Amino acid sequence: MPLTDGVITLRHPTAADAPAVASAVQQSLPELQPFMTWAIPDYDVSAARQWIFGEFNPGEEQFVIEDSNSEIVGSCGLGPIDNLNRVIELGYWVRSDRAGEGIATRAATLLARHAIQTRGAMRVEICMSVENNASRRVAEKVGATHEGTLRARLLLNGEHHDTHIWSILPEDLELD
Repeated sequence: MPLTDGVITLRHPTAADAPAVASAVQQSLPELQPFMTWAIPDYDVSAARQWIFGEFNPGEEQFVIEDSNSEIVGSCGLGPIDNLNRVIELGYWVRSDRAGEGIATRAATLLARHAIQTRGAMRVEICMSVENNASRRVAEKVGATHEGTLRARLLLNGEHHDTHIWSILPEDLELD
């Protein structure tokens, strides 16, 4: 079932989405490559299909982000839930030519609500390199709480990055 706020829609991807996903990744490589290990120069329709069918990260729940014209403008997802602690990690990216429109903030908000209301999460985490200012701004706009910096937490392109960790709890969101 798609998630929507009336401006964007999140839906599970299908094989037919692979060309649009691959095109969006290719168009956004300069911004994605420093922070997303899967964003490689030869990312193509085949790689997009692998993502769609969960071959990269089994157990994740993936969504494409569509604008009001049903154009794919990025993707987002939830990692596998830690059932014992009811914690789940949230991730997002938006096509470079659509950055700054609030799309990632809308997507992260919808996804956090989904994680709490549907997946049973008590805590949603957003982690990013301390160098990823765009992702940090999204976490701030969503209303996530910055909890600290984890030293050398992410290995990106052969280099360990310190990582900001943010959290969203049910009381941080307006839930239906």
